[in-house]
Amino acid sequence: MKTKISVLSLAVIAAGGMFITSCGTEDLSVPVIVLEGDSPFIVELGDTYTDPGFTATDDEDGDITASVTVDDSDVDTEEIGEYEVTYTVTDGAGNVGTETRIVRVVMGKADYMGTFQVHEICDMDGDGVYGEPGVDYEINDYTVTVTSGGDDNEVLFQNFGAYGATVIVPVYFSGDLNEILTVDDYNLPGTTIYFNADGEITTGTTSDIEFDLDYNAQDGATIIPCQATFVKL
Repeated sequence: MKTKISVLSLAVIAAGGMFITSCGTEDLSVPVIVLEGDSPFIVELGDTYTDPGFTATDDEDGDITASVTVDDSDVDTEEIGEYEVTYTVTDGAGNVGTETRIVRVVMGKADYMGTFQVHEICDMDGDGVYGEPGVDYEINDYTVTVTSGGDDNEVLFQNFGAYGATVIVPVYFSGDLNEILTVDDYNLPGTTIYFNADGEITTGTTSDIEFDLDYNAQDGATIIPCQATFVKL
């Protein structure tokens, strides 16, 4: 004979089984977004950013690529810099998946080419003071013409340091944004003069390119250090 206790026990067991079954079917998996193309993705200054693509999948819903929302409003191809593109997708159960692509807007080789107005201060007399008005050639204003060099990251500075139109010095750019400029112990042909320089872009937009360049001109034991600012005309 069944008792009230045995009937109640069966009811509790049945309810527990229903609860376990229900929990087992709950969708807790987050959808996955896979980016196509590179991250960081490189765009040259002034070019158009075109997303290289992506896919999104979910364990329960399958391919949900069409539901992905892309936010690339942070990207400004008119100015060099590092930007983020955000991808978001939500599955049928409300689980949210996200992914981020880094976009770098960089100085292109062509952006360096052209004529630059240069203002520099030097320490001609070696007293540690730059730009003394009473010392010859400690304050200089001149123009430099930049053309393409043979290597992918090489540009040529004509009239480097105001040493004359025949003085052409190769300058190499590097860095995540192609913003670092260097000259490494360059010997001016036919002379005993060597140039070393380090510089960096201070403003890099489609309408305004400026950089600072600190350099040394060395001839034997004589070293002339200068600090120059270049503004593209």
